[in-house]
This record gives sequence, structure tokens and C-alpha cells, in this order.
Amino acid sequence: MADGLPHDSIGEIAPALDGSIWVITFGGGLVQYDDRTFWALTKSDGLPSAWVSVIREGRNRGIRGLWLGTGDFHDAGGVAFLDGSKVNHWSKGTDIDGGWMTDIRFDGRERMWVSSHLRGLFRHDASGLTNLWSTSIMGRMGMDREGTLWVGNSVGEVRRYREDDWTAYGAEHGLVPEIIRAFHHHSDGTLWMASTALGWATGTLFRLDGWSFLPASGGNSPLFPQGFRCFASGPDGSLWVGSPVGPLAPP
Repeated sequence: MADGLPHDSIGEIAPALDGSIWVITFGGGLVQYDDRTFWALTKSDGLPSAWVSVIREGRNRGIRGLWLGTGDFHDAGGVAFLDGSKVNHWSKGTDIDGGWMTDIRFDGRERMWVSSHLRGLFRHDASGLTNLWSTSIMGRMGMDREGTLWVGNSVGEVRRYREDDWTAYGAEHGLVPEIIRAFHHHSDGTLWMASTALGWATGTLFRLDGWSFLPASGGNSPLFPQGFRCFASGPDGSLWVGSPVGPLAPP
């Protein structure tokens, strides 16, 4: 913050088309950095909330650009679209507004998918905004190379959307009642999923084997004392996973 960053709680970092970077913060809005200065967009600039939870670039019904999911349990949010330096509160007046947006995804049919605490899972297409899963607390989503959407909630339930058909996964498929934190479609074709128990005490790393999610590791591992949060693929084809308190490391 001494260098001009308006808030020190960072969610994600994304490159901008002009070579600068975007930084989303939990409480300080959306920040852009151009190698010299930081400047921020906040609620006074039109953001639904100063808590920016996700940033995605994609095309939604012909509108391509930067989309922001905002909100927190402390500050009701919504979805915003960045048109140059102007913030458009896209979800204002819709059923999704007022929740905490946990993820935004786009598919090859120019549809936008939004998951939200308190509001559930929504899809925006030519027919408008549709609520597809009215679960109260949503986790993250994932989109594999075939365009299949994966989405999870806070009690270890996962749904797969493929070719306009839903498939549900639960305890009978090996899942445990934890918050679904991340999906990752690895270069070898394996689908990985990370979950975290409420309170961040433990977590589980899964891989999909046919119809079952098999635990690859548990939260009692000393490397991951507080569960799992993110994935990354190495240039050599290795898989890396990370926890909120530890460095990235292969499972």
C-alpha cells in the first residue's frame, strides 16, 4: 500500500490488452497498474461492491470485454462490465443482484454463467437470465476443453452441464461436504477438483475417474494444513496445487 495500491487484500491479477495489469481487491475495488501508478475503480465509479471477487474476459451475447463479479457477505454485490474505463452495473435490477458473485464463465455459444452465494447459479443467453440451481452458497466453476461446465456448492455437490443436459454428483460418487474451491482440466485429460472444509481447517483434492471422484490427498497433509484453493499446469505437464497458507506444490 505504500506504493499506491489502495488495498492489500488481493484476489486475482489479470493482464489488460494495453499491457497494464488489473488487480481485484477485497474491499478496495478494481485496480489497474501501468508500471508507474495504481488507479482504482470503486463503488463511486459504479461498481456494485468494493469487494471484487472474480474477473473474466469473455463474450456475452455479442458483448466482449472484461466482466467483474463483486460482493461479499458484508457488502451486497452484482455483475459489472468494464467498457473502457466506464463501469456498467450489468446485473442491476435482476434476480442475481445483491448476492456475492463467486465465479463467471463463458461458453462457445456466447452465453455467460454466473455463480453466486445467496442467489445460486444463473445463465444469460438469448432468452434472458435464468436461475438454474437455487442453492444458497456456491463454489467455483470450471470449463473443460470440450465446453463442459462443472459447478459446485458449499456442501460437496457438483453438477456437470454438457450439451444442454445436467448430471448431478454427490456423496454416492465419493464427494464430501466441503466447499468446492476449484476445477482444473489438466493437459492429460484428467479433471481435478479441490474442496475446503468450512473454517479452512482441512481440504480434499479429487480426480474424476469415470463416474467417481477419488480423493488424491487429504487436508491432514502437512503441505496443506488449511485445504486447497487453486491449480496450475507446469510447462512440463506437471500439476501444481496451492493452499491459502502454503506455496504451490505438486500433489
